[in-house]
Amino acid sequence: MNMFATDHPMNARGPRSLRHLRRWLLGSLLIYPVWLLLLGPFWALDRRGALDFLPFKATQAVYLPAVPFCYSPSLYAVFDGYMNWWYPDSNAAETTW
Repeated sequence: MNMFATDHPMNARGPRSLRHLRRWLLGSLLIYPVWLLLLGPFWALDRRGALDFLPFKATQAVYLPAVPFCYSPSLYAVFDGYMNWWYPDSNAAETTW
C-alpha cells in the first residue's frame, strides 16, 4: 500500500471531517443568536408560571448558554434590557435618578 496515495485511510477522512466540522460551526454560529432571541419569550412564560410543568433542570438547561452574558458587564446591560422588555419585574426595586 502506498501511503502517499489519495485513497489511503488516513487521508480519506481529512477533508470530509473538516467539512463536517465547518458545517457544525457555521450552524452553531447561526443558531446561537436565534436561540438568544427566543430566550426572551421563554423567560417571560417561565416568570408568569406557564412552564411550571417542566422540571427545574430542564429550564436551567435552556438558560445555561446565556451564562457568558451574565458575567460580561458590557453585554449584561444589553441582555438584561432585552429580557426585561419581554417581562418587566413587578417587584423590582424602585430607583430614582
